[in-house]
Amino acid sequence: MAIGQPIPVVFCRRRNDAGGVLLFPKATEAAFSNTSTQQTARYHCVLGIGPMGSIQTRDFRVGACRVGSFSQNFNTRAGTWSPGNTATPQAGYQVPTFPTACGGGGDYQGLASLEFSNTTTGGTDDWRTGCNVFQRDGLTVTRLLDSTSGPSDNIADLILWAWQRSSRVPAAMIDTASLVAAARFCDVNGLLCNGEFTDSANLGDWALGILPYFLLRETKIGGKFGLRPLLPTNPDGTIDTSTIAPDWVLGESIIAPGSFSQDWSDAGTRLAPRLTMLWRQQSETDMPIVRSLEVGLDRVGPAEQHDMSRFCATELHAARAGTYLHGRRYLSTHTAAVTLIPGNQSGQISEGDIVVIRLPLVTGREADGLISDWYAVESVTSSADGSEALTLSHFPVDGQARSLLALQVAGAVAPGALLPFPAIGACDVAGRSTDTSVPASSTSGTPFSRSGSGIVLGGGGGDGFSSGSSGGGSGGNSYGGAPLPDYRPPSEDAPKSPPINPAEPGGPPTPPGDPSNPDPNAYDDECPNGTQVVYVAVVSSRYGPINSLQDIETKWGAILAPVPWEELQPPANDVFQRNNRLYKLSYVRASDGVFVVSFLFASNPSESFASPETFSLDQTGYKCDLGDGTPGPTIEDRRVTVVKGDTLFDIARRLLGDPNRYPEIYELNRDKIENPDLIYPGQVLKIPES
Repeated sequence: MAIGQPIPVVFCRRRNDAGGVLLFPKATEAAFSNTSTQQTARYHCVLGIGPMGSIQTRDFRVGACRVGSFSQNFNTRAGTWSPGNTATPQAGYQVPTFPTACGGGGDYQGLASLEFSNTTTGGTDDWRTGCNVFQRDGLTVTRLLDSTSGPSDNIADLILWAWQRSSRVPAAMIDTASLVAAARFCDVNGLLCNGEFTDSANLGDWALGILPYFLLRETKIGGKFGLRPLLPTNPDGTIDTSTIAPDWVLGESIIAPGSFSQDWSDAGTRLAPRLTMLWRQQSETDMPIVRSLEVGLDRVGPAEQHDMSRFCATELHAARAGTYLHGRRYLSTHTAAVTLIPGNQSGQISEGDIVVIRLPLVTGREADGLISDWYAVESVTSSADGSEALTLSHFPVDGQARSLLALQVAGAVAPGALLPFPAIGACDVAGRSTDTSVPASSTSGTPFSRSGSGIVLGGGGGDGFSSGSSGGGSGGNSYGGAPLPDYRPPSEDAPKSPPINPAEPGGPPTPPGDPSNPDPNAYDDECPNGTQVVYVAVVSSRYGPINSLQDIETKWGAILAPVPWEELQPPANDVFQRNNRLYKLSYVRASDGVFVVSFLFASNPSESFASPETFSLDQTGYKCDLGDGTPGPTIEDRRVTVVKGDTLFDIARRLLGDPNRYPEIYELNRDKIENPDLIYPGQVLKIPES
């Protein structure tokens, strides 16, 4: 995997003998070794963004064979081996030219990862063979239809997940009710999504391109983004093939004079094509087969192909999508536009509404007929004077006011014949083809991370879809080494601090009260006589996940104020006692740059842990304690303690609201900072007035 390459979004759910995705993950790290007769290749791969379902032993192959070993992990590196090439010359065979740039490091936060190992005969090129994984359950989301956290095959869940992680659609602007209705429509009609999305794309463009294959459209109604079926539906989500009533009937009283116009399609354009719909026959034991389904063979129009194989794993889905596209082409005869004068309808007509335009037809001096055409509203544009301009597409109905498209799509059928796939597996390890066990996950610990790193779900700029954080690639940073330089736009080239190493000069200060502190009065010089300094710190997510109190202590040296240092020595089960209560870590979350640590508590060991109790971490800095447990005068307001990964640029942005003011911090602390490009964790810096 190349550095900067987008991380895939794997979205699937195997159910009713359909669904799932076969993945061919790319490696970010590798290790090679050999003996006198064998050679072993190990690879670390990224599966996709977010947590996923566990991979069963039977679903993992190296090439076509169920061989080798593997483990899966989330939010950190999988595997306990170190990348590198340790192969040595051997008597009896020619050692292959293994790569020497084997990757290493990288930030796997927010990513699902997999590592595997395969041992082959010495001297062969079998080490080049990659793995493939049948992923039954993809990205974990909160499903709209049952409010359950788990895998999904509903495109509405994927759209919601993408919107929630994109600055394009704030949470307050999401029409959840319309998403639930769209999810029900897709589920009932078998329009299911099982795919691996690997290309970086603008979220709006991506949705516009894929939603028609699920018979959905994106809407913006009342300032909120939502989804709406392209066909009339019943409350249970089924396609409505009965007589329908228009949402609006628009006549002379509301249509601005002379504003109605029609644009008729020419006969050549309306020739319905003969469609070839490509879908994916996805067996859980065989390689996928791209299948084709022909729609409209009785028509004389041009041939057209639609590739749905990257996300469609059922023939019925392909049949219904193809029938809609085919019918829309030759049944919908024209488009129209109309302007509505300000009135009772203002702000009420929405995208996707069905309207009837009813106007007198004038061919001479007198009216000699009536226009009464059905349309679907494509867009609504409001003007400052209250008028609304509508763009419309012809919505064909029969003499009983039934949607012709709905009748055709509801009647679509799929042949249903599955093609056999040549049997494979003769090279499998015995018993692997039926082994549904899940190997235990393994990890080499918290991965290397650097200042400014971290995943941005949804892609660069807040409006991408698949583009996200990527792992280390060939020649990447190795564990324990110095961090790679931060990437910043040219205008954000800022000083950087080195990684924390408590054993080196300039490392983090040892908190007062710790017996290992050689100077218990250290850092007391600015507090009133007889007081004790209590250190606190804001823990940044860029340093990795916080899973326990031990993490907070050992990884970041953070102290939860006002809890005394000696009471923050948790046992292995992350339980400690304070004020006659037992506390157990529940979760840690971030809000506006301040981390909130929540604990479950019980009055005595025999009680079960009750509802969460929350402690908030103060701003980075320290306080003076008067000795009776109450904080004394605060000296942290205009000071900050440098933590791992901080830069003067970041501190100015966080505390002054303007990253370009970092030179002011440098000037105010020239007695402590010799080089503005080099600040150290533990340094206490003065902050200028805001």
